[in-house]
Amino acid sequence: MGARENYSEFWNKLLKEWNRRETGYFARSNQCHSEWLSATAFKSQQLGQTGLKYGFIIRKHCAKVQFYICDGKDFKDRNQRRYRYLRSNRGKIEQQFLEKLQWPTKVDKTASITAQVSQYGLDDSQNWNKIRDDMIKGMNKLIRTLEPYVEVMSLLNE
Repeated sequence: MGARENYSEFWNKLLKEWNRRETGYFARSNQCHSEWLSATAFKSQQLGQTGLKYGFIIRKHCAKVQFYICDGKDFKDRNQRRYRYLRSNRGKIEQQFLEKLQWPTKVDKTASITAQVSQYGLDDSQNWNKIRDDMIKGMNKLIRTLEPYVEVMSLLNE
């Protein structure tokens, strides 16, 4: 089986498990054929609520969950305000998440907060069930941690 088919099979099963356990966020996501799968960070999409997303990432040898700010280069100022707000709360966020997070940034385009949830990845098909379980648990933890901050960031649209 090729990489495209592996991604498709992995995401299809992850989405089925997510929808069995959870509601919202990824419920409307479609399986994809690449290393990431994303959904809006807003429970109900309203006008002006854009650019904040949660994502699952599966690479060959690791799996991650991510929150990212992605309004694009035309919204550089908004991206920077949102990212500065999150960074100013980094200590509280990591304390609530119970581990250090990765904070890579390209603030003119995107910024993100990432947590590795598994040392196994797409090449470790015998561990896919555990990887999916770890990803779902990690995403739930990330969502619970960031929900109050997402609400505030939705007001930083101007």
